Amino acid sequence: MSSDLTGLIRRALADRGPATFRWFMEQALYHPGHGYYASGKARIGRGGDFFTNVSVGPLFGRLLSTQFHEIWERMERPSPFFIVEQGANDGQFACDVLEALRQLAPDFLEAVHYKIVEPFDAMRKTQEEKLRRFGAKISWSDSISKLARFCGIHFSNELLDAMPVHLLVFREDGWKERCVDWRQDAFTFVERPIQDEGLKRYATETEGPFRDGMQLEANLDALAWVDSLAAKLQRGCVLAIDYGDANPAARPRETGTLACYRSHRRIDNPLGAPGETDITARVDFSSVARHAVRAGFQLEGFTDQHRFMTGLAANGLPDIGTEHEKSRRSLAFNQLAHPDLMGTHFKVLCLRKNLESSGPLRGFTFGRDPAAALGVPAR
Repeated sequence: MSSDLTGLIRRALADRGPATFRWFMEQALYHPGHGYYASGKARIGRGGDFFTNVSVGPLFGRLLSTQFHEIWERMERPSPFFIVEQGANDGQFACDVLEALRQLAPDFLEAVHYKIVEPFDAMRKTQEEKLRRFGAKISWSDSISKLARFCGIHFSNELLDAMPVHLLVFREDGWKERCVDWRQDAFTFVERPIQDEGLKRYATETEGPFRDGMQLEANLDALAWVDSLAAKLQRGCVLAIDYGDANPAARPRETGTLACYRSHRRIDNPLGAPGETDITARVDFSSVARHAVRAGFQLEGFTDQHRFMTGLAANGLPDIGTEHEKSRRSLAFNQLAHPDLMGTHFKVLCLRKNLESSGPLRGFTFGRDPAAALGVPAR
């Protein structure tokens, strides 16, 4: 257990009383000195705590670069064209994309300015070191709120599932919020009536039926994130890839979807070691899409990663990289797209703003109509 962070949280609870799980999760992941992500303790890959699309190898970034290029072409090749990435981790995805554009689409690269939204100094230093060779092509911002309005793409990979969530539990007399307290030398859950109007609305809009004890994760931060992007994206697309579902009513909800990971093993207790484990919850894409339409976006595409990667690779895999990388392209593609691996667990949502649709983007060639898939009016 991270004793320093445990002590900080325990003292805060002693002063304020029980706190929302959202607050606890925010401390566990994003406390500047001790949080799992903010302090740089998050480990990705075979020797870490979990795998991501990026850790499979450069093919993910190379395939996404072709999707970015198609969006640029549809927008009639504006310059400058911003690719804004949020949740960039060590900067490897940006490196893979820019290197692919250097070889595959130098005219597009000339127009691109790559902006990374990174609030944490430890992560930014790692990114700056990795991306040094791209010079002024890359810049940073502490937050979306500090960005100027831009034309281009906002991209994220496994950002929303790491946003702090509220925990709701259904009881016979209605929804309750699960909060965190310190009792008998351990963190424990306690229940109280829902006080936040946004949480009440979230629970009301989520489809049932519900039984006593069913848990639901409410990601209000994701909805606020949509609002912030609506204010900053002048024209272009939002492309989000994440672990989640289109219809939360179709997923098991007895104990919710909250999960913790360390060394590729699932940890049952999300309160047990704050700052030492990854905490995540599956994304409710229908809720995000519904809110996006209200905020002025239009649905461009929604599908699983299997179909998305298949669409991007329909004309062949990018023939670039070292001979070793080329020899591993098929294996990497299989890991990204196979339904039994990452292919169906991850979903891809694309929103557009002030941009007319002229048929599905390449990555959504094999996807369903997004409004029908998400159960959301297309507007």
